[in-house]
Amino acid sequence: MIQRWGFQCKCSLCSASEESRELSDKRRERIKALRELALKAANEADYLKAVTHYHKLMKLAEKERLYPQLGEHYWVMTQLYSALQDRNDTLKYAQMAHTELSKYQESDRALEDTIKHIESLLAVLTEPN
Repeated sequence: MIQRWGFQCKCSLCSASEESRELSDKRRERIKALRELALKAANEADYLKAVTHYHKLMKLAEKERLYPQLGEHYWVMTQLYSALQDRNDTLKYAQMAHTELSKYQESDRALEDTIKHIESLLAVLTEPN
């Protein structure tokens, strides 16, 4: 790393053992594969299968401490549960997405539209019948 970037990184991943880094690399490759499988399932309108893949993906993302990405994952789950017409889980994941994405709104203005969309959805989901 020092040759390429000019500094020696001391983060937990870079300072981990080779075995730990290899396991992390495998988990990240699995996350990528699960994302592709979920997208394929969603494109085929198999939303239940997409949800199953995404639950596995999120467990790996948490294990990898990819916390900044969790809000986006919760937003995907919101949309999948909405497609399944599961009001309770749509609401649950919309609230989680809003909480997580709001943490990064100030540093990432591109999130504003997504957060506004989530807020509109939450308003609909929480209004009395």
